[in-house]
Amino acid sequence: MFNYYIIEKKSSLSLTLKSDTLLVVLEGEIVLNSLDCFNKLLGSETILCIPLSSDLLLNSENRAKVLIISFNIEEHFSKSYTDFLLSESVVNNLGVAIIIEPIKRIFNTICYYLNDGVDMSDLSKALLNELFIILILYYDNQDIRCLFYPILGSDTSFRQLVLEHCLKVNRLEDLATLARYSKSGFIKKFYRCFGQSPYKWILQYKAKRILLDICYSDNSFNEISDSYGISNYSYFYIFCKKHYGAGPRVIRKKGLKKINLDKMFKSII
Repeated sequence: MFNYYIIEKKSSLSLTLKSDTLLVVLEGEIVLNSLDCFNKLLGSETILCIPLSSDLLLNSENRAKVLIISFNIEEHFSKSYTDFLLSESVVNNLGVAIIIEPIKRIFNTICYYLNDGVDMSDLSKALLNELFIILILYYDNQDIRCLFYPILGSDTSFRQLVLEHCLKVNRLEDLATLARYSKSGFIKKFYRCFGQSPYKWILQYKAKRILLDICYSDNSFNEISDSYGISNYSYFYIFCKKHYGAGPRVIRKKGLKKINLDKMFKSII
């Protein structure tokens, strides 16, 4: 449920999330890269809500401390409360909240126990329950709505299935069958969950995955292209040039920080 990390100066931390997560920046600043955002700067005392099945890369120019909290939203929000939160629209800052003093005390307590080597098997559930009670008591409904919208606004089981299988199948019909939908029903469900057509979203997802692999993995370009079903380097180069505006060697050399990502993704977003 709880993991505490110190990211040293000019270092990075790679994480794979298997459940819905609160990422808490306790000290310092981090730059977050994931499939949903690139080079997102998170300052000290910030909470970020992240859906399950996300791969994260956290970079820090200076020393930073982060707390990772895994949870199941259904254990803390009743269906009626969830329906209430979703009954009104959200405005901005989706998935983000600023730490306030009562929440900070709980985070500090959790970190103290973790640093002291306390066995958390009996404490974790009680601390997590207390955390959500305090969140609901001290944040207004709009703040709660915005913070948890990345989870509440989507069907997590459907999202997980799509993330797991969308790059493994060759046809949309096959993905619809896995989800037990007709093709037309799948497209409607997909649009409600992801806000885009499956064709557009899956292409964007694939392009983001490839971009992160180019910038942060040690795999060769042939290994990357093979893993995404691109038959040879020539096609891989064309794919990169079309979607990112540069070939894979140029992208790897520059890295994400020096690339204009808005311009890069203009053809697929």
